[in-house]
Amino acid sequence: MIEKINYENRAKIFTALSDATRLRLADLLLNTDEISCSEIAEQLGISLSLSCQAR
Repeated sequence: MIEKINYENRAKIFTALSDATRLRLADLLLNTDEISCSEIAEQLGISLSLSCQAR
């Protein structure tokens, strides 16, 4: 049976990842075993409060 493709959900994912900081965050999280909010903020050049919201 062919799985139905939900284009609306996929479009939402692409929209979220169209922001360069979000894409860098996703890449960072995929390639790191453990990382703190302060390390995320430092590596991405964003505020600590913003990095903690991304969790």
